[in-house]
Amino acid sequence: MEKADAPAQDNPENWRHPTYLKGARLFNDALEKYTKYQKDKQNPEVLKTVEQQCREAIRAFEFVKPFAPKNLDIQRLIDQCYHLISDTRHSTLLLPASLSKKREPLDAITQTSELPPAQPGQEIDGLVLAPSWNAPQTGVSDRLLDDFAALLDGSAVANVDLNPDTSLVIFGQVFYLMPAREAARIIGKPPGVRRRLNTPGFPKDSFHYYTLPGNFGNGFDQMYLITDSTDRIVAVQLATERTDKELWLDPQLFQDQWSTYNFIEAKTKANSKWKVALRMQKDGRVLRLDSELVSSDSSAYFGLGDSKSRVSLYLPEPIANLVLFRIAELQKR
Repeated sequence: MEKADAPAQDNPENWRHPTYLKGARLFNDALEKYTKYQKDKQNPEVLKTVEQQCREAIRAFEFVKPFAPKNLDIQRLIDQCYHLISDTRHSTLLLPASLSKKREPLDAITQTSELPPAQPGQEIDGLVLAPSWNAPQTGVSDRLLDDFAALLDGSAVANVDLNPDTSLVIFGQVFYLMPAREAARIIGKPPGVRRRLNTPGFPKDSFHYYTLPGNFGNGFDQMYLITDSTDRIVAVQLATERTDKELWLDPQLFQDQWSTYNFIEAKTKANSKWKVALRMQKDGRVLRLDSELVSSDSSAYFGLGDSKSRVSLYLPEPIANLVLFRIAELQKR
């Protein structure tokens, strides 16, 4: 691994701003810890400390960036922090499963309709929701909620858990509660416009998403990065509406009962004769919801025409559980 330069040494004017110096000390200490771990591999728990110190350093550098001396390259220091985080994540993934998943137990918040908002200056570690996350919601589609609930039933448990989990990889190198900017950097695509996620079932006023164009395999040309109130990743979706004519999912999965084919954008079939297929699969602690919309053709096999849209939604277990909890609350009202 190529070592990053210590920020404290990259200070041409010997700038003494306390927040800058705090960031420099945090990064230098994190780099020293990581370098020592790379030599002896004796204490994998230190990787969590390294990542946390880098994130604190990034916050410090972001704070001073607008007024730092022009010849002090703050962005390069921020990039070095992200580089070390990436190296730390790689080292974590190389650990045996029994070690990479080992962490101190945290008290879960369960079966509650009120969550405390983050206080100014409070360290943000876990999932952050808006104070109104479980408030009533207008324009709720019963069909969408029914589809979502039926899919999650048996694969998720209605529950609210705000705890972080750095071992939970959602898709590729994107992990649970990773900053969206960092995820976009890894993917190699600009995040684009941030939009509010208003789909009923997701916590109200809490989630947003970015749409990234590209080639993501299996014909998918769009990636959605779904984030919480602090712009950290909570789910990933792949989609395309440029499908070939052949079906993607098993013809037997297409049922008249299904209506929703894109849960992030709340898209439902506009033609009652068209059909939707939904499939739920679970890989470890990530649920993958595959969906496909097709037109109708009475002369075709199963009466199914051309494929119109395909979507794969990757929901980490804590978010799937939260959605099921939220749906249950909405259906009570």
